[in-house]
Amino acid sequence: MTALEDAYRSLNILVIDDIQAFRTTIVSMLERLGVPTIHQAANGAEGFAELLRTRPDIVLCDMHMGPMDGQEFLRRVRSADDEWLRSVPVIFLSGDNNLDTVRGAARQHSDGYLVKPFQIHDLKQQLDIMIARLAETGRIKPL
Repeated sequence: MTALEDAYRSLNILVIDDIQAFRTTIVSMLERLGVPTIHQAANGAEGFAELLRTRPDIVLCDMHMGPMDGQEFLRRVRSADDEWLRSVPVIFLSGDNNLDTVRGAARQHSDGYLVKPFQIHDLKQQLDIMIARLAETGRIKPL
């Protein structure tokens, strides 16, 4: 087993999306990648509460949902008093591939952006980047 595969087996990920079928698809992808601990929420408000409760390593968050969308979720995360919370990696998920939207997500300090629908290799590529960053900062076991 490689260090990266080992890292996947220790991850704790939160998936926030208002469409249950899409959450189910993402959870299935994460399970296929070996992620053992996956939490879910149906909107940004539930997601923020789940974030505080479960303290995941990475958050996968839809941008467009109600009553709290992904952008408001990320604003709350990045403006938190807690350093750990402010620095949790958040990857946006969206069917919106408009360049202005993607740039706006980057300006809000999102850590990644995946355009729906995406394939498991697209998700893995984003997660590999986040795992390397988490290992560099000591938030997970070094690779």
